[in-house]
Amino acid sequence: MKILIIGESGLGKSNISDIIRNGIFKADSNACITVNDPSREVKELGAGDNKYVIDVLHDGENVGDYDIVVNVKTKAFIDRFKELY
Repeated sequence: MKILIIGESGLGKSNISDIIRNGIFKADSNACITVNDPSREVKELGAGDNKYVIDVLHDGENVGDYDIVVNVKTKAFIDRFKELY
């Protein structure tokens, strides 16, 4: 599964990536997640057979390549996302 998180700088995209990553591990004990985030080191976490990719970008030109696209437009989104999660 490929997940894309896009939006302007400073809106909490990296935090959303962390929340999604933790949620995947809670739901799938056989996960291997690659996180590509320019604000952080590229990481491959887990050693499972179910592959997940989380890309964090400033903008997303090729959103058709992803299964899930999260477009963060305001800082309020991360606050609300944390409340729900």
